[in-house]
Amino acid sequence: MRDLPRALVAFVLLAACDGGSMDVRDGEVPSVTDGGPDRVCVDGGCYTRRCRDLSYFDGEAEPGLVIGARRDGVVIPYEDGGDAVYEFGFQGGAMILPTLQVPAAATATETCVQVVLRHREDPAHPGAAGDAPGFVFRLTDPMRRDGDVAWIGPLQDQIGWDAPDGRRLVLEAEVRGVDFAYRGEVAIRLVDADGWDECDTIPTQFRFGCEYVTMGGALTVDAVGDTTGLGCDDLVSVTTTLTPEEPIPDGCLTLTRTQEFSRGCVDEHGLTEGARLEGQWWELPMSGSCDGFLETSLRQEFCSCP
Repeated sequence: MRDLPRALVAFVLLAACDGGSMDVRDGEVPSVTDGGPDRVCVDGGCYTRRCRDLSYFDGEAEPGLVIGARRDGVVIPYEDGGDAVYEFGFQGGAMILPTLQVPAAATATETCVQVVLRHREDPAHPGAAGDAPGFVFRLTDPMRRDGDVAWIGPLQDQIGWDAPDGRRLVLEAEVRGVDFAYRGEVAIRLVDADGWDECDTIPTQFRFGCEYVTMGGALTVDAVGDTTGLGCDDLVSVTTTLTPEEPIPDGCLTLTRTQEFSRGCVDEHGLTEGARLEGQWWELPMSGSCDGFLETSLRQEFCSCP
């Protein structure tokens, strides 16, 4: 039983250290002192505690937290209402990568922090946040320092699963140390690495090397080639224009196309100049992606003839 206190002390010391072991000679009890909020000292040697083992400040957070992107060793704050770049993680989710900068004076003796990121609707753009409000990011980890600057990040903050181009939200951040808490928020628009492009707001798919969109609407027949003397399976050029059910940005898709239809299909679909066919759909390549159609709701060949 005489060995029990020494065993307990050794267990406590090992639990307080990040890794490795500490030699305690038989018959000796080490002198343990507090080395600050994130360190413990044993016989003059100090060791870093695990961040998750600390008790953090539970008072009200004060403003002053900088939220931005770290580039070339500097945290560039997000502009309120400006753009924040998203990317896809290895599990397929879309995320932003903010870095949080804490006032250095408050962190002179601290290393570990607790971080919480939340997302809410931007009052200036109601309904534009998508799935982001359903995601909350939490992390307990050491900060980094560079002179008088203390920061943590980039943080892998998930904001959805699909491409969120053009989504708008308010990013809220809070950082808590043992003796301080800071908060900040900023309204952002989500963009990909190429920056803002209205065409990115159109949901697309990929097949056969093409980036394309399935677009429904009404087809107007602009022109039909001469069918005089053609057999049932002979091909005729037909030019049509799709009017989408939902408006899309200009220049993203080529909505007027010329296709080859058999004469039998021209008759079957009623493709005469000026005709309007409701409830149609096309698979349209994005501009510059590839040429031609992938699929269309109108059969182009093998129609029956009287």
